Amino acid sequence: MPLTLTPCTPSDIPSLVSLSAAAFSAPTPNNVFPDTPAVNAFRTARLAHTFAADPFALFTKIVDTDLPPSEQIVAFTKWTVPHSKEAEAESGYVDLVMSEALPGECDREGILEKEEKKRKMVGSVMGAKRFYYLQTLATHPAHGGRGCAGTLVRWGMQRAEEEGVECYVEAQDSSKPIF
Repeated sequence: MPLTLTPCTPSDIPSLVSLSAAAFSAPTPNNVFPDTPAVNAFRTARLAHTFAADPFALFTKIVDTDLPPSEQIVAFTKWTVPHSKEAEAESGYVDLVMSEALPGECDREGILEKEEKKRKMVGSVMGAKRFYYLQTLATHPAHGGRGCAGTLVRWGMQRAEEEGVECYVEAQDSSKPIF
C-alpha cells in the first residue's frame, strides 16, 4: 500500500501503455484512442519516441510496491518543462500524434482538431511565458481515490513554484475536482 513518486524511465513504457489503455480507452464519444493492438503499438512507439527525442518531456509515476511488479505503476504524468519557443523550434521534436503514424482506428481528424485547439488555448493563456505544462495525467481506474493524481499535480506545481514559473493544466470535466 505504500505509494512512492519517482521519475519514469524508458523501461516503464509497457506499464505506461497498459495504464493508458485502462485510463483512456473507455468507449465514450471523446475517445480518440481505442484499446486495440494497433493503438497500443502506437502508444508504445509514441512514448519511446518522446523519451528519446523530446528534451522538454518529464514523466513521473506513482508506484505501489505491494503490487506485483507488472502492476506497480498506478498513475503517471507527463509534464513539459519550461522552455522558450526558440528552444522548442531548435529541438526539432515533433509528437508522433501529429504524424502519419496514427493507426486507422484513431479519429485522425478529431485528434488533429483537438491538438490545434489545445495549442491555440495554451498560446492565448500563456503567451510567451515559460511554464510547466501538465499534458497527461493517468490513474489506473482500480487505484482512483488514493491521492495519486493530487500527489502528481502537487509535485509539478512545487517544481514550478521553485523555479518561479506558472503551470498550465488541462483536464477533462470528470477530472476537474482534482485541480
